[in-house]
Amino acid sequence: MKRFELTQEQCHTISMGKLFDNFAVAMGYDDVSPLRYDCTRILVSKAIQNEFFKATKETGTPDYVAGMAWLLCGPKATIENDERFLIEPQEGFIIENEKEEESL
Repeated sequence: MKRFELTQEQCHTISMGKLFDNFAVAMGYDDVSPLRYDCTRILVSKAIQNEFFKATKETGTPDYVAGMAWLLCGPKATIENDERFLIEPQEGFIIENEKEEESL
């Protein structure tokens, strides 16, 4: 799969939704509002994980809360690179919202 690189600023957030939106922007999406993401379908570098935890420390978020957020909603930090902010999206990471059917 293809890899994309982000800036440190794009990865410095405590919001998992914002982080995933920034991943989509790096992949070339202009409008991320209609997108949903499968957090199990993307690999990231250790640098991205480290930057997320750095941002949570700056806001005073307890380590256990940040750890649980990453564990439950975060991507897999399996790209061994502590300096570059790399992502490797897998098939199915981006889910484009389908029009909701009207309720009866």
